[in-house]
Amino acid sequence: MRQCSISRAGGQGLNLQNTSYVFHFDRWWNPAVERQAEDRAHRLGQTFPVHVYRYILEGNIEERIDHVLREKQLLFDELVDGVSIDLKSALTSEELFGLFGLKPPEPAKTHRSGK
Repeated sequence: MRQCSISRAGGQGLNLQNTSYVFHFDRWWNPAVERQAEDRAHRLGQTFPVHVYRYILEGNIEERIDHVLREKQLLFDELVDGVSIDLKSALTSEELFGLFGLKPPEPAKTHRSGK
């Protein structure tokens, strides 16, 4: 049997792997909160596709919230999501391990047999 979830329920830590529909009625200003609710429906064991619906009243504050959420998501995608750090070019092994109070592993020694 397919079930549905409301975004606030998904945002409260519930795992909803049997959920097929997620409805966002009362939108949040933070797009990550909505995404978390959606992700809770995409858990291991989910066998149905998950459909997400956002209810927005035209000409209302909800329309403005939707616009701001889309802008925030675009900004996040451009500035954060695609950024990766090449730690090898930024830090030496000693510096990287030193951040955690550790000593870097010693390089493996090779033994040659004398023939």
